Amino acid sequence: MRRCLLLSASWVLVAGVVGCGGTGSFLGSGAVKPEITAIHPRITGIDLGGVNLAFDVDVANPYAVPIRSPRFRYSLDVSGSRFLASEQTVNVDLPKRGTGTVTLPLRMGYGDLWRTYENLKEAREIAYELRGALILPVSRRNVEVPFTRSGNFPVLRLPSFSDIDAKVLELGMGTGQLAVKANLTNPNVFALGLKNLGYAIKIGDIQLSDLSASTLGNVGPGETQALNLNGRLTGGNLARILSGGQIGRLRIEPTGFLETPYGQVPLSR
Repeated sequence: MRRCLLLSASWVLVAGVVGCGGTGSFLGSGAVKPEITAIHPRITGIDLGGVNLAFDVDVANPYAVPIRSPRFRYSLDVSGSRFLASEQTVNVDLPKRGTGTVTLPLRMGYGDLWRTYENLKEAREIAYELRGALILPVSRRNVEVPFTRSGNFPVLRLPSFSDIDAKVLELGMGTGQLAVKANLTNPNVFALGLKNLGYAIKIGDIQLSDLSASTLGNVGPGETQALNLNGRLTGGNLARILSGGQIGRLRIEPTGFLETPYGQVPLSR
């Protein structure tokens, strides 16, 4: 309450300096108001459940007093309709006769997006429009300084596998080796680092996890690289695979960690 009173008092003081017409005339068509000079969007984190966004809003304060703990109202539109909205008081003071930066955070959950916009389920990135306003209490009413910003945010997708070719090589004494060749594709709009990625192979209900793999480094956006996997088969698994014809039901599942430009992403198993 004390901050609100100080802020209102500051506006009255500035109005008095501008002229004796009072706060109402100060806020007329020619009044000098704070200005949103730039908005810088950032991705602060990403995982398989969603993406964390932050918008750094630069505000120019023309007054001889700071604007303390400004309040912001903002929303994010997707496909032309409002997806989420927030309002908060930010614990930042905008310096007098200077420019300060306020950070507005948002979390975009993929599950909520797919339930709302089914047509975007296969999208690699999604267009948005940020709409908001800086809200200032002046003489018992709110004055708003609006802003907008458009952009795109990415959707994290797991690597996909294609052209899988598997062979079972018997080593003798009831054991064997499974040799798998496949192509790994990065479906994302950003590069993936795969040095900490592991792989599990499932053949029906048989799972092989102790595999050696050809080392893959960075895979660029939309890029495909060859992958070679080798795993040892126990006697029981070897017999089931050879007798049941399950080799055609083989799947490759990534494990470990993905490296993204926005941080490391653990993969659950």
